[in-house]
Amino acid sequence: KKNILSFITQLKLICNFSEQNKSSKLSTVKSIIKETPNDSKIIIFSQYVTTLEKIQRSLEDLNYETYMYHGKMKEKQKEESISGFKNSIEKKSILLISLMAGGVGLNIPEGTHVILYDRWWNPALESQAIARAHRIGKKDNLHVFKFVVSDTIEDYIEELIKLKEDLIDKVDEKIDDISKEITKELMTYFS
Repeated sequence: KKNILSFITQLKLICNFSEQNKSSKLSTVKSIIKETPNDSKIIIFSQYVTTLEKIQRSLEDLNYETYMYHGKMKEKQKEESISGFKNSIEKKSILLISLMAGGVGLNIPEGTHVILYDRWWNPALESQAIARAHRIGKKDNLHVFKFVVSDTIEDYIEELIKLKEDLIDKVDEKIDDISKEITKELMTYFS
């Protein structure tokens, strides 16, 4: 089991960057960034800190403000990254966040674009990551991009995510139906 998970991780990492450090995802990220307005604040999520570091290095020559946020950082460093991202005015700013570290307690409504560089098996975790920027009171649209390299393990992950989302929707519908029925019965009982 451990070897299979390790193998799957390696396949996923290859989808992010080839052994020659080439990445169609990175090319797309650069295109998205170039097409955004100058005051854009772009949040890029990945499961892998190594992927985030490669993205950051490749963006250095483009003269954007980039900030890193992951679980191995000290709290002060994390706070400085979030503050720098939120308060950056002069240039486009990019916040690179590990999916797990960015899932809890962060509010970043300043974000204008969210990019899920690699997909996670759990759709709720992805939704939670997107929710960091899509907060109550947000006035502007939030643009969300989810990357999948076709004909790879990422297609399989995408299928699993869709199956899970369909299952969640069916369970939610059933619970809603049961709740409505119980409410009717209670109303009749107490009338």
